Parts: sequence; structure tokens; C-alpha cells
Amino acid sequence: MNFTDEALRILSWKMCGDHAAITSRAQMEAMLLAMIRVALRTGLGRPAVVRWVKNTLPAVTAESRPGEKTDLQWAAPRMARLLCSRMLQHARAEPVRRETCETIVGL
Repeated sequence: MNFTDEALRILSWKMCGDHAAITSRAQMEAMLLAMIRVALRTGLGRPAVVRWVKNTLPAVTAESRPGEKTDLQWAAPRMARLLCSRMLQHARAEPVRRETCETIVGL
């Protein structure tokens, strides 16, 4: 999975950065699960999350049962766990990334 979407990087920092209201991985996963379910059902929501869901769903579908229609109730929790994991990785790396940018001339 490619996690280069700047909007998702920013969302991950807001959700689990230094001053975030989310205090646990379970809380973050629950919030993402709700967002993913809405995106799967309606195609609406935060554009970065909707875009990520559309790009990731085929990979999750291939994991379930090839050739069969994906059970969205089955896929949503797996996608939430995957997105949560990626967002936590990027949030933890953010302070290091910011320090690195300060050492580059012009940034």
C-alpha cells in the first residue's frame, strides 16, 4: 500500500500526534472503522479516507474470496486495522521527519 497522500499524513498526525484527543489504538480504530463504513456504503466522507478506501478495497477483496463480491462488513474492520497501523507508523515518524526538514536548506 502506498501511503503518500499528504492529507492522510496530516490526518494521522491530528489523530495521534502530540496533542491529539485519541488516547488508544482501539479508539483510533473505532473512529476509522466508522469513517470506512460510511465511505464503503455511500462513497462520502473525508476525501483522503474515501480515496484510500477505493484504492485499498481491491487488495482486501483479493484476500477474501477471489471472484466473489466482497462482504463489506468483513472488509471494513480489516481496512480500519490496516489504516490505523499505517497512520500510527507515520505519526511516530513525524517528529523525525520534521527535524530532518529543518536541516535542509530552503525548507
